[in-house]
Amino acid sequence: MPASKPLRKARVSRVLVVDASVVRAAGSLEAIEPVPAICRDLLQTILEVCHRACISDELREEWRRHLSRFSRTWLRSMYARRKIITVPTEPDAGLEENFLQVRGLSENEQQALIKDMHLVKAAIAYDKIIMSLDDRTHRILRKIADQNPGLVDLSWINPTTNFKLTKEWLHETAAADPAWLIIPANRPKPSRRGHRQRPGEGG
Repeated sequence: MPASKPLRKARVSRVLVVDASVVRAAGSLEAIEPVPAICRDLLQTILEVCHRACISDELREEWRRHLSRFSRTWLRSMYARRKIITVPTEPDAGLEENFLQVRGLSENEQQALIKDMHLVKAAIAYDKIIMSLDDRTHRILRKIADQNPGLVDLSWINPTTNFKLTKEWLHETAAADPAWLIIPANRPKPSRRGHRQRPGEGG
């Protein structure tokens, strides 16, 4: 990784969830294949701009198993700059219960959802932004969005779909892509009746 650069200030410092699929795919500085190069540049942008990444115990273990050489150096730099936030370990039982009770999913879809539930929990605890290469889970979440008010305002971003826009958005020189939202802006939001209030939520 090149020498450290001063943090570039964005108007809003966001806390992002970075899936293991991204840190696994990130290539070296010499990588030119699209996916490794994009994932590397995404991590470098998060490091250099004043955004942070949050990590739960489960995500930390996934990262430990899948870090590429570049990602390992990136993670050390993130810790050195105090840009890694640890997610509280208290489970969101209400969200998990909602996920286990969703209707209209195949057994395989439900298992995929349960596998990535920790990403959603971490995102909801902070700024509701997930960076992942996994389009399948994005599609499943959209499928059940009407049954889960906790997914309101959650964004799932695959940086390889349009990295130019993703990078400009991180630098706040472009607006977010509405397609990132699990519940599109023009779709009615599910009722929050019965939603378990999180600490600090509402009055």
